[in-house]
Amino acid sequence: MASVTASKSNISDKKCAEIIKSAARFNPMAYIVFGRPNFHSLAINNSLSISSQLDKDKTYKLIRISDLAELYVQLIEDIKTKDEIIELLISSKGFVTI
Repeated sequence: MASVTASKSNISDKKCAEIIKSAARFNPMAYIVFGRPNFHSLAINNSLSISSQLDKDKTYKLIRISDLAELYVQLIEDIKTKDEIIELLISSKGFVTI
């Protein structure tokens, strides 16, 4: 389950964690928050902790939209394959940077 959010300042921890509550009924494998311009330091610091509190087969992660764009460029330039990007999006935890 993915959520996209933007803010004039860094995105709060509370805003990031909302995805878990709103997506729980869908039983997703991963919770991903794509955001810009960046995430508040509390959200970044709490992201691994939140991920560790989920079932062992679920992950929670924060990814800046600029890093998502970089993944797209790496796909187009044949630096990463589609499968590598999907694996990264599913298996990574916490604050993901590219």
